[in-house]
Amino acid sequence: MRLTAEDKIDINELIAKSHYFADYGHYEKQRACYLDDAENLVEGIGRYSGAQWQVDHAKVSARNTESKNRHVVTNLWIEPQSADKAIAHYFMLNVNAGHAVLAAAVVVTGEFRDVVVRSGDDWKIALRHFIPDQSFEMKNGGV
Repeated sequence: MRLTAEDKIDINELIAKSHYFADYGHYEKQRACYLDDAENLVEGIGRYSGAQWQVDHAKVSARNTESKNRHVVTNLWIEPQSADKAIAHYFMLNVNAGHAVLAAAVVVTGEFRDVVVRSGDDWKIALRHFIPDQSFEMKNGGV
């Protein structure tokens, strides 16, 4: 099974947009990147249900970093599962950008394995699976 080049571009943009919209407070656009009943699994931490969890988590991260939470996504490769489903594998570096030069700090790094599905004409995230490199706690379920 193969995905088209257009499918791969669309999936790449979906992953990039989901993090960009979270980082810059475009919460309705962020939410639209997910199926309504998307699952969110943070390995070793917990499983959380719904697209709204991602939005609520992004708002908490923005509040905790004074709107300087940033995600750097790299090494993306897409593993087709069928014509309408794939796994987007990538490395993520989460940074608190700070408010001054040299104030940025790495928060957490790790691997993502996002299950994406075709929904109408668009691709959506059905499962966001994060495998962090560092152990950490998420108070209040991350929201």
